[in-house]
This record gives sequence, structure tokens and C-alpha cells, in this order.
Amino acid sequence: MAIISNVPSHYETLGIDPGATEEQIKGAYRALVRTCHPDVNPEASAHLLFLQVQEAYEVLTDPQRRQAYDGILKMNVQSTPQDNPMKADGRREKELREAEQLRLKAEAMMREFRESQQVSRVDEERLRGLMNAGQYHEAEEAALTVLQSNAKSAVAYAVLGDVAIIRGDRTKAAKFYAFAAQYEPTDTTYQKQYEELLSARPEPKPSEIRYDSEKPNTALLIGAFCVVVMAFYIALNPERPIATGILPGLTLGAWTMLPLAGTLSGLALCAGGAIGRCDLAQGTTVARISPLVLFSLLSLVSFWIALLYYLVTGFRQQTFNRSLSILVGTTVALVVLFGLAGLSKGPSLGLAIVLFGSNLLSVFQIFGWILTSRVKYG
Repeated sequence: MAIISNVPSHYETLGIDPGATEEQIKGAYRALVRTCHPDVNPEASAHLLFLQVQEAYEVLTDPQRRQAYDGILKMNVQSTPQDNPMKADGRREKELREAEQLRLKAEAMMREFRESQQVSRVDEERLRGLMNAGQYHEAEEAALTVLQSNAKSAVAYAVLGDVAIIRGDRTKAAKFYAFAAQYEPTDTTYQKQYEELLSARPEPKPSEIRYDSEKPNTALLIGAFCVVVMAFYIALNPERPIATGILPGLTLGAWTMLPLAGTLSGLALCAGGAIGRCDLAQGTTVARISPLVLFSLLSLVSFWIALLYYLVTGFRQQTFNRSLSILVGTTVALVVLFGLAGLSKGPSLGLAIVLFGSNLLSVFQIFGWILTSRVKYG
């Protein structure tokens, strides 16, 4: 092995002392590689520095090669002044200048890398803030912008996965979580979310669902028939309203039929394939409850408030979920059906079903959806 006099030593290349420990060598190597690796910095000078850093690391982490290198380096330092002191001094001065220039360039590259990391962290915190504020469309746009400058941002991919989950697109969500897990392997949340999406049984895409008029959907037909029978029961049952000031007009039959109709319709829609899997999870970057859970809680208070929330949020944030949209539309249809059935017995029962019975229909319809989804998809 020969030491070339016009290049810095391996110690100078890594920016460490000759007595550095193996951990110090590895630390210096990792720091330099993050700034000069060809995948990170395409400049020719960075590529040259990377080759020098790689060679220095391989020599200094091998005890035998390092010992031989130190011996030759020591002999080179001792013999050079005896050969030609003036020439050696000039050569040494040139080496020092080149080493200093290389060191300054490496420091500048490392500083640029740290600054980019700080900017990336700021962007990622902004993404989390947008998701927690329920600004899903803005978070999606911001995530795409972040990926244009940093294609390896795990948080940006996770945000896109969370938005896909909210929209009910599990296939796209799994793809984004896979990227997030790849670029941030230390965060097990992304890998866990990805594995959960893969482990569940797949559901058909909307384009793959076929309705054959010659082979009607049994689950939907049975559900529709039972719901109509329940509506006729409310209209024909000669019972009086329950005497209460909170829910005026509602009869015992309505109190019984509305939850049953909601549960049965949610069950039939999911079993018949009209709606897909029910996802209650909020994703990996959101600290707040999921939109579906919030919709369900609002339905306990008022279905119409929940409907307004869903429509406003869906239009503003572009987060309409196909399955939930079908479920909401079905709830409205059931409210109209049972409202007309109650109206046939008097305006008070019809109004009570529209104002308060709609809550029961919506909540129990979601309950039937969740129950069937768990059985059907796991």
C-alpha cells in the first residue's frame, strides 16, 4: 500500500483523529455518507468524496489494514523531510490546503443536510396539524408538495394513506403505508397499519360489483321487504303515542321498529355488497376521532346535524366515502318511508319520526354495517 502525498489521509477524509475509536469512525462515516452519497447528492465532487470516504471507512474499520496503514503513514511522515525538506514542506502545505478545502466542503454539505432535515420536520408537523384540524384536502395537497421536494418523507405518505382510508380506498391506503414503512422503518405504526390492511379479506371494487336482474340480490331484497313490512306495521298498528315530553308522538311500535329497520338495512346493504368495509380507524397521523365515529356521535344528537356535517365536510375536504354516502342516502329514504307511515296516523307521529326517529335509524344502521362488516371481512 502506498500513501499518495497529494490527497488527505483517511483520518482527514473522515474528519477524525488518528486515535479515534471504531464507534467514532462509524459515526463520522454515517454523517458523511448522508451528504455525499450519489443518491442524495449527484454532484461529481460529492461522488469523489463518497469514494474517498468509502475507502477510508473500509481501511480503518479493518484492524489489520488499519495497523498496516498507520505504519506506512508513520513511515511516510518520517521519511519525507529527510528526502527533500523544502519539497516536503511545500507538498505538506498543499495537502493541508486540500484537506481544509475538503473539510469545509463536507461541513457545508452536512449543514445543508441538517437544514433540509429541519425544513422537512417543519413540513411534517404542518401536515399533522392539518390532519388533526380535519383539513384533509389541504393536508393531501401539502403532502404532495412535500413529496416533490422530499420523495422519501414517510409522514407525507402516511397522510396520503390516512386520507385514502377516510375515503374508503383501502388499496391506495395500503400502497401509501408501504412507502411510509419503507422510508421510516423505525416507526412500527406504518408497518402495522399496512399489515392490518393486507391481512383483512379483500372487498370488491365498485366497478367489479355486478347486479344481475335475472339473479336478484337476495340480501337486499329480504332487507327491503322486511323494512316495508315494518313501515306498514307502524301505519296500521292502532296504538297510542307514549306520553312523554321529550319524544312526543312516538309509539311503542315505532320505538321498536325503527332500530330494527336501521340494523336490518345496514346488515342487508353490507351483506349484499352495496357498501364495503366499515373502517373506524382514524389512521396514523390523526389524533382526533375518525369522521365515521364523529358522524355516528352526531347522529345520536340529531341525524340532520350529522348529515349537514357530512355534506359540508365532504364538499370542502373532498372526503366523501362511497359506502357512507350510500348509507346516508338510505337513511334519508327510510326516514321518508317511515315518516309517511307515521303521518298516516297523525302529524305528531310523522314529525316525531322525522325529527327523532331518524337518529335511531342512522345509529342502528351504522351498527348493522359494523356488525356485518366484521363478520364478512374480518
